[in-house]
Amino acid sequence: ALKLNKEYQGYGLAAKARQRADWLIGMNFTRAYTLLSQAKGHKGTTTIGRVQTPTLALVVKRDREIENFVPIPYYVITATVNVGTGQLLMRWNPKEGQPGLDEENRLINPQVAKELVNKVFQQTGKITQIKREKKQNNQHKGFSLTGITLKASSLYGYGAETVLKICQSLYERHKILTYP
Repeated sequence: ALKLNKEYQGYGLAAKARQRADWLIGMNFTRAYTLLSQAKGHKGTTTIGRVQTPTLALVVKRDREIENFVPIPYYVITATVNVGTGQLLMRWNPKEGQPGLDEENRLINPQVAKELVNKVFQQTGKITQIKREKKQNNQHKGFSLTGITLKASSLYGYGAETVLKICQSLYERHKILTYP
């Protein structure tokens, strides 16, 4: 199913346009910003690029968010409920427009949390709906030699050489491992 090369000529032209734009933008803006920053006392080159500059801006923004992070205490309301002969662990989920929540839907108002707990504490409830789902746990992926070495080291204190010898033996003699 070969196709003529001319059908893909647009991709090549687009790549050439990006290449030239990168060169022109990089060369001209790098020179301009370098001169501006050197006029303010900065030594060295200030590089600008079509991909590099917005990527760096994302990294700087995230770094500043982390730097200025202020932990906010929030409340999670849980209850152990007796049901028949067993127990269920339940967690409160806020309803739409619930007072006392922040923008991430976390309960941050201690008074609202206390009121909610007092409202349901030692009360009898009624289960109105049960939803059952079949869930499947996928089989764990096999270990790489590095992975099994780390696990064996943390569990049994084995070194890399010991783990390799054990794996090699299980592969060659017992035929229960793939090639390590």
